[in-house]
Amino acid sequence: MNEHIIGAVRNFLSSRGVADANDMEVVVVNSTNGASANSQRLPRLLNVRVTTRTVVPKRKFEKRLTDEECLRAVEEGGVKGKDACPICLDEEMKQPVQLIHFEKKKGDGKANFCKTAMCFSCLQGCIKSQKPQDRGLIRPQCPCCRGDIYKAVTLSKPNVVLNLPAFQPLTYDVLLRDAARLSLTFGYDRIRREAGGWNITKWAIQTPVESRAKMYMHVSRSNSWNALFKNAGSTMFRSQFQNFPEQREIMEALKRKIGKLKELSNLPSVYRLTLEDYLVEQKTKAELSTVVDLTDSPKKKKRKKAKKESAGCVGSCSKPSSSE
Repeated sequence: MNEHIIGAVRNFLSSRGVADANDMEVVVVNSTNGASANSQRLPRLLNVRVTTRTVVPKRKFEKRLTDEECLRAVEEGGVKGKDACPICLDEEMKQPVQLIHFEKKKGDGKANFCKTAMCFSCLQGCIKSQKPQDRGLIRPQCPCCRGDIYKAVTLSKPNVVLNLPAFQPLTYDVLLRDAARLSLTFGYDRIRREAGGWNITKWAIQTPVESRAKMYMHVSRSNSWNALFKNAGSTMFRSQFQNFPEQREIMEALKRKIGKLKELSNLPSVYRLTLEDYLVEQKTKAELSTVVDLTDSPKKKKRKKAKKESAGCVGSCSKPSSSE
């Protein structure tokens, strides 16, 4: 009887979409409440407890390869990077790199990557032009096979493993914050109109050094980018300042300027710096993160000893005289 009850409860809850039949546990407690099979008394209502368990999804990919495993996989692959770049079609690659893809769960245990190398700068441009995926992040993909990648190995000696993290897409808020952080200014020239108002003749985004050169008659404050962006979209403001750039034009000019300065804050340094500058930056960070232990230095030991000897003394301490 209990088997029929369990099956009925399971089918009912499964039809309601409560849980999958394989992830459901039905327990019948005290089904007869002490009534025997020969008893004429009807059993009370059954006490049924239904519990469900959460199914953890299986991993789609295996664990990531370590740097040593990446280097070994590239050496076994035999790609030298001496062919033409598939992105820029240059016959001689500039700083060729090999991409490390995620290994599939049912893979053969080896690095899963396509046999195509490319210029490091071409890889940077392809990744920066990709669109956001899940959770609004841009996750690097191989330009050739569209597979997910997370590391790259330089093919020039010595081989170096580069991490390729996901990053946030570029937005107007990021550009405005970067413009204020870099103290950029909006410089423009204007002439008065006969009907009233002003006519903007030329404008440009300037660095602090360029703004001190006074190339333009008027320069906005470096902390007024939000106000300038709102004014560019105001109909009343644009009626007074004709030929004033639109919001989209200002944002495109900011993107070009900050990108030229290599200061876009949404991009990790591996995507916005040259390979030489990135390696120097990583070397500097490694040197700064090295902690020097000075606990065994002679000066520290001497200070601790002197402090221990002076403990408990109040006022001036002097040795007792020999006469006492």
